Amino acid sequence: MRRSVLATVALAAATVVATPPARGQQTAEGFAVNRFEPSERGAGWFSLDQLDFRGGVRPAIGVVGDYQYRPLVISKNDTVVSSIVRNQLAFHLGASVVFDRFRGGLSLPFTGVGEGRGGVVGGVRYDPPAHNGALGDLRLAFDARLLGTHDDVISLAAGLRAWLPTGSKASYMGDGDLRLSPHLLLAGGRGVLAYAGRFGLQYRGRDDAFGASRLGSEMIFGLSAGARLAGGDVLVGPEIQGSSLLNADFLSGRATPVLGLLGAHATAGDLRVGGGVGTGLSPGLGTPEFRALLSIEWSPAIVLDRDLDGVLDDHDACPDTKGVETSDPRTSGCAPPPMLPPSDGDGDGILDREDVCPEIPGDVEWEGCPADRDRDGIPDKEDACPADAGIRTDDAKTSGCPDRDGDGLFDRDDACKDSRGLRSEDPAKNGCPDGDRDRDGIKDGDDACPDVPGDPSTDTTRNGCPRVELKEKHIRLVEPIAFRGDTATIDGDDTLRAVARLLRLHPEIRRVRIEGHTDNRAPAEKSRKLSVDRAAAVTAWLESNGIERRRLTAVGHGGTRPLVDNTSEGNRHQNRRIEIWIEAATDDGPPTAVPGGHRGGRHKGRGGGKKR
Repeated sequence: MRRSVLATVALAAATVVATPPARGQQTAEGFAVNRFEPSERGAGWFSLDQLDFRGGVRPAIGVVGDYQYRPLVISKNDTVVSSIVRNQLAFHLGASVVFDRFRGGLSLPFTGVGEGRGGVVGGVRYDPPAHNGALGDLRLAFDARLLGTHDDVISLAAGLRAWLPTGSKASYMGDGDLRLSPHLLLAGGRGVLAYAGRFGLQYRGRDDAFGASRLGSEMIFGLSAGARLAGGDVLVGPEIQGSSLLNADFLSGRATPVLGLLGAHATAGDLRVGGGVGTGLSPGLGTPEFRALLSIEWSPAIVLDRDLDGVLDDHDACPDTKGVETSDPRTSGCAPPPMLPPSDGDGDGILDREDVCPEIPGDVEWEGCPADRDRDGIPDKEDACPADAGIRTDDAKTSGCPDRDGDGLFDRDDACKDSRGLRSEDPAKNGCPDGDRDRDGIKDGDDACPDVPGDPSTDTTRNGCPRVELKEKHIRLVEPIAFRGDTATIDGDDTLRAVARLLRLHPEIRRVRIEGHTDNRAPAEKSRKLSVDRAAAVTAWLESNGIERRRLTAVGHGGTRPLVDNTSEGNRHQNRRIEIWIEAATDDGPPTAVPGGHRGGRHKGRGGGKKR
């Protein structure tokens, strides 16, 4: 019967021709057929190794049940003629012990069931397995970790395995000769991913021919990769284990038996169970058509205390340094900080732990910060007017002094503190208007709005007219704040300067809300973001020009609050705006309406000045 492609690849001996038995025909000795070599107990995979060498002294013991179908056959033209070993059920009893960075282990296989029909290969007869319950070759192992630790991206170990000739050759469980294998082990992972590898050489004293195949010394290799699930308690993934004869047939198909396996392991407390299925991936000796594995092992759960300070590593914030246990997980297990005398870095007599300004000498009343009686942000020792809130300047003689009318003359020198005026050599007239009916600092001959306090402008039709007006709960922008295109970049700051001056003139306005609005051209989220950015830009400009941040709040409404329908470009232009609303004021509050930010009374019009 023709075999499937997979079954053909899994044949244990390819292109071996059977010959009929003859009288006096030689009978060959059996050899160790099983190519599956279980990992040391506690290693994590079936044949590879996670290199988990944690723990002071940590033992592990377990058994792997291993069933294989047709590991040794005689075939002709891809058809099995006879199965020398048809079914074999073996058990690998193993134990290991980890101590610091070293591990020792042993594994002893024995058969539960072994049966076949026997056959002749190249004139040599091979009998079926002689009996059940036969021992295999006892394997001893020693490994030493060279690099990395468990769960590092890369960890490396080196070791040696030795197989003692304790196995039954008649049951195909042993070679009857010593085998040795030095190897390198590689393991690691990141997150849920895990991998392992093995590379080495194996000395094998037997070099018998089995038809066109042979026994002999080999290069060995293995690779696994998978996923750690359920918090690392489940490991799932494929494994490959193989070898290749160190002779002229190196890396050829019949000289390179390879086993493939898909398995899973689950850990619960001190127990770990596993299961897997596999097949031979090449026609070399000892590659079965089918394999099934079950394992169970015991190893005490790992509870580490690397620094031996009595605080287990999983609760130790400093696992490599002896410390003391505390209720704070950020410091438990760490050495207590050295006891240092209380410090006073700025020498003001207030300890740093109680000093709000530990690097600047201050006063107890001000929690270690310099005194600032008028709370204008300028310490008294730098404030030329410590009792009156003012603004910082580069001139030590005026820094911190107020200028209520914003005419550039500080109040202490200004004869007209609430009216913008002109500098004069006469102290009685210094800061007072001259030929300026509305007292906005612009002479009537140049003032387009001579009866309404306004702002200077290079546009003669706007010079002296207000850019902003103070209404009830509202600072109206007569001239809007302009931005460059569809950005939050301010294009011109004349209106903003008027707003800043108004807020300086009216300290009773404790907080304003700066609102950004857009039209409906852009998607809602983009419009909302642009409106937020523009309101924030206005807030930042005012703060950088002397208005306290605590007096400013910025919000953006996008296009949700239009003034008019967005049916034309003119209407959309009206809807793209900044509005400023008064949120909080002192009890006396701002007047109901004050054009131009001046404290005068109401004005019904802009007067008989030039047309705007």
